[in-house]
Amino acid sequence: MATRSLWRIVMRPGFPILAGLGLLLLASCQACPAEARALVLAPDFRSPETAGRTFLAGAGCDNASLEYRCLAEGLKEEYGATFDAYLLARPELREQLGGAAKLAFALEAVRKEDFGPDQVLVWWAAAGAERVGLLMERQHFFDVETYAGRRIGAFLSAPPSEWIAKDGRRLRIDLEDSVIRTLDPADVRQLVLGSEWKIREVFEPGTNARVQG
Repeated sequence: MATRSLWRIVMRPGFPILAGLGLLLLASCQACPAEARALVLAPDFRSPETAGRTFLAGAGCDNASLEYRCLAEGLKEEYGATFDAYLLARPELREQLGGAAKLAFALEAVRKEDFGPDQVLVWWAAAGAERVGLLMERQHFFDVETYAGRRIGAFLSAPPSEWIAKDGRRLRIDLEDSVIRTLDPADVRQLVLGSEWKIREVFEPGTNARVQG
């Protein structure tokens, strides 16, 4: 059975903004459990499940910055969602939640569906019933920090393994991006190649059509 997207576009003057996170965002008056506070301090995007739990923690602790960090770049681009636009949407989203918001901390990951090598749909349930599905997308990136504290980076089109070659006892990294032209290798303090999971879409169980904003 096909799933139905919960995302909507709420139009305000000059701002196309994300909405439709009603089953996930928590009312700010709820207590923030210790486990959630730990994820706010140290977000975990290593797996689809931990990334989804990180989003729930950010929402439960009323941390808009962490909520926004949990969204995939493709989703942000599709909806024109800047952080400022997301902040404008949040009060209305929370007002629409009502009692459903109290379910968020009770949600547990119960089932996964593979949507390809870099997409996994994770279903979250409470009280024995599936409540929401998070389509998680794996993003690949590189990040460079210089001794002067400058940080640059970009998203990659393939996993880190595709950019690394073994040459005897050495590893060679072959990255191509216009931002690299501005770097002096002698200034590089740290180089990170990585992958992380983010939310690409939100789905409602038991429906058979995607809602378009």
